[in-house]
Amino acid sequence: SIEITKDVLKIRQQPGRNDSAFVLVTMNGLANAYFQKEQPLKAIELLDSVIAVKESENSIDIGLSYNLHKLARAYRQIGDLEKAQQLNDRCLTIRRTELGESSDSVVAARTLEAAIMVESGEPKAALPLLKTIWHDIRGTTLHVRKGMVRLELGLCLKELGRNDEALLELVEARNVLEQYLTEKNYYSKVAQTAIDELNQ
Repeated sequence: SIEITKDVLKIRQQPGRNDSAFVLVTMNGLANAYFQKEQPLKAIELLDSVIAVKESENSIDIGLSYNLHKLARAYRQIGDLEKAQQLNDRCLTIRRTELGESSDSVVAARTLEAAIMVESGEPKAALPLLKTIWHDIRGTTLHVRKGMVRLELGLCLKELGRNDEALLELVEARNVLEQYLTEKNYYSKVAQTAIDELNQ
């Protein structure tokens, strides 16, 4: 998939073609593939380019918030939590303005905000935020989002040493994410790693 997408990108970037919108879409798709392959530096390079183009065109919209969110996740993956937080804050501001507090996209950014807090050494502060998010969405049919929230909740509880509660959340998260994404997706692997650590 990555090799084919790279070939498509080369064609769309040829001089004389009027494919600028498609170039950005293709770069986004390629960045997402690199993220899933756990190659965040390659994803970061592509997303930086996409965001630079959109900002040069003053295109501050939901599409830009999607790019900012993906980039924040990639920076989180490489451990640059300060940069991840800055990007996610920008994403959250756009999404709240354009979509309202209850949208799935805002929930995703709020969940990432809490996850960054946990990894920055603030699990006690993150826990009430994660519990509030879970309360807001548990009755919805947003299965993947619920799986993601339970994953981050489980990781937070693990950091707090509440291992039995953490294990329950992580097992549920893994099962949901495997069902609604793919068996080998990045987030299921994160859940499984944490489960294995707790079982040891």
